[in-house]
Amino acid sequence: TSTRDSVNKVSFGGFVIMRRLVFFFLVFGLVISKEQVTERDSATENSCFCKLSGVLEDCACNAVTIDQFNAHLHPNLIKLLETDYFRYFQVDFHAPCKWGWDAQCTSPNCAVDTCEEKDLPEGIRNGSESIKKLRKSGDGYFAKFIRKVLEIFPFLEPSFLMVQELLVSLKLVSSSNYMPCTPPVDPYPEFHDVKEGQFCKLDPMANPDKCAYVDLLNNPEKFTGYSGEAAHRVWNTIYNEMCFHPETEDKTMYLTSNTAKSMCLEKRAFFKLVSGLHSSIAVHLCSSYLLKEGGVQEDAVWGRNFEEFKRRFSPETTENEGPERLKNIYFLYLVELRAVEKIAPFLEGLELSIVDAAGQDEEFRDLAEEVIKIIDSFPSHFDESELFKDETLENKEILKLYKQNFMEISEMMDCLGCERCKVWGKLQVTGIGTALKVLFTPMKDLELTKHEIVALFNSLGRHSTSISELEAFREAEEAFPKSEVIQERVEL
Repeated sequence: TSTRDSVNKVSFGGFVIMRRLVFFFLVFGLVISKEQVTERDSATENSCFCKLSGVLEDCACNAVTIDQFNAHLHPNLIKLLETDYFRYFQVDFHAPCKWGWDAQCTSPNCAVDTCEEKDLPEGIRNGSESIKKLRKSGDGYFAKFIRKVLEIFPFLEPSFLMVQELLVSLKLVSSSNYMPCTPPVDPYPEFHDVKEGQFCKLDPMANPDKCAYVDLLNNPEKFTGYSGEAAHRVWNTIYNEMCFHPETEDKTMYLTSNTAKSMCLEKRAFFKLVSGLHSSIAVHLCSSYLLKEGGVQEDAVWGRNFEEFKRRFSPETTENEGPERLKNIYFLYLVELRAVEKIAPFLEGLELSIVDAAGQDEEFRDLAEEVIKIIDSFPSHFDESELFKDETLENKEILKLYKQNFMEISEMMDCLGCERCKVWGKLQVTGIGTALKVLFTPMKDLELTKHEIVALFNSLGRHSTSISELEAFREAEEAFPKSEVIQERVEL
């Protein structure tokens, strides 16, 4: 018995010692783990990308999901944007600045080459006289035949409308299948607001005779040297006078990413769209930066400037605003992605193909279908129904201010003295304005011009490219966390 008790005591003692050892190693492991996590978090807090983790505010997904999806979408989208339908954009370079500013850019990098109309592809040239409204259409062959007849014999239209009304009243046909080939003429256009329903200015509709076509492929967005007071005045005016500002009982607060969080979702979203646009443009400039001036016997060197990127987006140099700015690019991307997804059925009825000597109709259709298919597969589209969900007087007023303020932002683009900045500024602002129009207009009432479709897709392409470029800057930051000057030459 005593021997058995001794064995039990030794076993129990061994168990206690083992338990204490396990406890010791567990505590030791937790301490080491905590130190490692603290060290990692400390390094992350100084990163330009420290906010791109977890679920993005006001969205149903995270940045990683978007990065993975965009890696699949981006190559196909860029190929689509290189087709004739999307590569030409109309710009009015002569529209006066409403604010009376006159700050011309003297850098040769600011200039763009416009296209002679005779050099445009046939499909573009034939559509250059006017922009026709493009609507979702379920036209069959008979409806198309009727429209063709009315184009040739317009005097038959009143009789056709009488027959159409009779058939519709008998519920034999749908009224949407037979639209008149010519819209009714407004006898007093000067007394009516042509901006109704629009979020931005459309140059070809405002001044069709003054617009010039720009080949976007031959005039890419890049660093031009246009900066200083002129550029700052544009953005300061947009942020200070055209964005919503948080308010307290006795004062209006300065607008930052942090103070914006106190505003309602609608006002906060407006700020994120503007900040996302501004940040995306900054990413493009850092990606296509003039690293070395050209000379008599050597070409200029363009490429990524990682130090400039760090200056614009690092927490230390931006009072912690930079990482939030990058996050807003993702928000803008989701809004435009949702707009394209929403009008996908709308686009299926459009004649998007371009008839030219290269015969790229089939290739164009395949690319367009593939891009729409990829976009449709995205699992976490932006939900615009969360905005303006309550039909209160305040929300109606905010939506009215959305249109008014974004219209002014689009008009602000006329004040840019740099031609290249004007082209890409107008294109992206028009694209965002079109996205807002799509999201907040009932589909049955939605009308889009070719100009708007070209702008929307190209704007999405720009912000898709920004997200792709962020990966290169992220890798550089990880490889050279403390380097002062990091530059990389890339083929542009």
